[in-house]
Amino acid sequence: MNIRELKTEDIQQCVEIFKLNAPDEGWEHYPVEKLIFELNGMFANNGFITPKYFVCEIEDKIVGFAGHGNCGFDDGVFGLFWANVHPSYRNKGVGKLLTEVRLTDIKKENGEMVLSTTRKEWHLKRFGFENIGTRGDGYFLMQLIIKN
Repeated sequence: MNIRELKTEDIQQCVEIFKLNAPDEGWEHYPVEKLIFELNGMFANNGFITPKYFVCEIEDKIVGFAGHGNCGFDDGVFGLFWANVHPSYRNKGVGKLLTEVRLTDIKKENGEMVLSTTRKEWHLKRFGFENIGTRGDGYFLMQLIIKN
């Protein structure tokens, strides 16, 4: 497995992975155009909040993608988002590796707190996240405090 930063030419493959995951995760009505806009945000260089995305490749095929970004209101607070793995590659360590890479990158950026929502609480708990609440749609709100 190879992890690298997203390139603009990767976006369509990420959209296809998202579409395969949408019914399973309840995102079947999420506008694909919004996802494309969010992925393109990495290249917008707007000077405020620039998300960062990574892709996981196996034999030059993208099998997963995930992002993170500074929350904007505090330089030390980050959010994890868009962790999607191709259904054929689930439970093979792709999601875990994408989370490890994002957390390492956040630590390099002097992150102090990471927030995320997930339906699978155990996935983030293994990285030290704590459940700090739930949403009415079945998502857990998770928090990780990074100790320097």
